[in-house]
Amino acid sequence: MAVKKLAIISTHPIQYNAPLFEKLASEKDIELKVFYTFSQSQHTFKDTEFNQAVDWDIPLLENYNFEFVNNTSKKPSTKRFFGIICPQLISKVLTFNPDFILIYGWSFYSHLRIIKHFNGKIPLWFRGDSVLKPTKSFIRSIVKRNVLKWVYKKIDIAFYVGTKNKEYYKYYGLTESKLRFAPHAIDNDRFSDPKNDAKAAEWKASLGIPPDALTLLFIGKFTANKNPLFIIENFKKLSTENPNLKLKLIMVGEGQLKSQIEKFIGNHPDIILLPFQNQSIIPQVYRLGDLLCMPSYSETWGLAINESLASGTPVLANASIGCASDLIKDGFNGFVFDVNLLGDFEKKFKLIDQKTLQSLKLNTKDSIEEWSFNSIIMAIGKEIKDLNG
Repeated sequence: MAVKKLAIISTHPIQYNAPLFEKLASEKDIELKVFYTFSQSQHTFKDTEFNQAVDWDIPLLENYNFEFVNNTSKKPSTKRFFGIICPQLISKVLTFNPDFILIYGWSFYSHLRIIKHFNGKIPLWFRGDSVLKPTKSFIRSIVKRNVLKWVYKKIDIAFYVGTKNKEYYKYYGLTESKLRFAPHAIDNDRFSDPKNDAKAAEWKASLGIPPDALTLLFIGKFTANKNPLFIIENFKKLSTENPNLKLKLIMVGEGQLKSQIEKFIGNHPDIILLPFQNQSIIPQVYRLGDLLCMPSYSETWGLAINESLASGTPVLANASIGCASDLIKDGFNGFVFDVNLLGDFEKKFKLIDQKTLQSLKLNTKDSIEEWSFNSIIMAIGKEIKDLNG
């Protein structure tokens, strides 16, 4: 098969996507170029929820072709439609002369212009992880549905990441014939690498956690939606009601609720608060816990669950998290609970004794095998092959 040019439109380098782009670029039948539209991110990226500038310590711009396209927005942002305005984007894509265009996210001025300009001229592919959410305003929901149907009507293929994402696309007008499964994934090889085991065990010991303790783990942004106070509150209750259990809780992160979390933890001897941890060390962080607890009220997906399972750590996840129905199987690699159902977290936690925990751990890595970069590349490669006979 002749080499085909694939242009990807994305806002900024992301630690989840960069390894995928590198693997795509190594495919002999694909010539890849990524156009980053939030040009301000080429120096640093301010994550408002982490409440700090984030400079990832793994390479995000190596071994694939990319270009930062100048963003001239007066208020540059990845949170606003007019936060990304790149007057040169269309001309730069035309110069590359792609056979296919894959767009990550439509809700930016310049991304939508790409869709409108190339519709009917070059096959347009789309990737996102949105899920259906209740809308309080009936009028707003009607307007939103009409707008999204208009947008997605111009898309030739949407690569859906999981069950709830597929439901979202179908609700907004995409038919089965335009949908392809390309699972949400992280760098499974990096997170499953056994070289992290000994380093994590040494770190855990330095924190004063005995080997026979049952350690719960929260990793994420300290924001209201991530619901970190829920875990602290339930941990305190479990510790009080089960004094014979050696329970520990590690909270890892930064964000707007940090001072409130520090006050809530107080001087509790069994709760450890760790700051934001960068990507090179995060596979070790997941190994500090026996169970990752993810009580977020809402997540379109929840890639921390992918990371945890790939690291060998089972998960307790709120049912409203996008990936919960796809990745978590009760009693196999974790449990799903309802954060709004009083006592449900405690009920699920009490199902986990040492024997069950070991069984859950044995199943984690197998349960994430399909959710890989290779699966995404196969889906894209198959589409290129099918469209070219």
